[in-house]
Amino acid sequence: MTMDYHIIWHQLQCTDLEPAIAFYEQLFGWTTRPEERTTYVHFYDGNDAIAGVMPQHGGGGPAQWGAHVGTSDIDAYCARAKAAGGKPLMPIMDIPHTGRLCPIADPGGAVLTAFQPSDLERKHWSTEQEVGHFCWFQLLCQDPAKSVAFYRDVVGWSAMALPMGDSIQHLFMAPGTGPEAAVGGAMQLPVPDAPDHFLPYVLVEDAGASVARAVELGGTMLCDSTPVPGYGRFAVLTDPEGAALAVFQPE
Repeated sequence: MTMDYHIIWHQLQCTDLEPAIAFYEQLFGWTTRPEERTTYVHFYDGNDAIAGVMPQHGGGGPAQWGAHVGTSDIDAYCARAKAAGGKPLMPIMDIPHTGRLCPIADPGGAVLTAFQPSDLERKHWSTEQEVGHFCWFQLLCQDPAKSVAFYRDVVGWSAMALPMGDSIQHLFMAPGTGPEAAVGGAMQLPVPDAPDHFLPYVLVEDAGASVARAVELGGTMLCDSTPVPGYGRFAVLTDPEGAALAVFQPE
């Protein structure tokens, strides 16, 4: 699988590491490894690394989930992003034995991190459609047409508008693929003046049970289990620190 066009990693930034780890271990059954506490903590499903978690440096900013899009040439990616009106939030960072990355704010302010892994041939970059794995991302934005154009020019995604009730889902797809291979989408924010942001989705067996369990563990329900005709059900929650994510139960 080529790294380009795919969301290949997710990372949680939080204030208090241990309670955050405990919440997700109990919610999704993920595990962590004690020896990673002094370096970089991964969430695992069996032997598969699902995501990373790290404390906010300097304690600044809200807890949040972030997504990483794969690229085989991060220098060219950043150049395209700048030309299209994006703003790199830091110089490209080289992480030994891992790769190179750069978080970039799009013109609407949503942040997507470009990530060029050291191992471009790695078979599994958390892209499997399995329970407990991330399965989708949603860009919620004030100007979907502008956002779609930006990511078309920068990532290379093609897009297709799909009516969904009173909304329109703009599917993001790798070149040469169809809607069945969509990797994510963009939709109009329902709240005026709300900031653009990405919302990651985790595949679960029961969306209603998952959001109820999140509340039991100290999280908050933002949207109860809701049907998406022809696809399944989703729900949206926050963890105890306020980081938002969604769960999806396929039909």
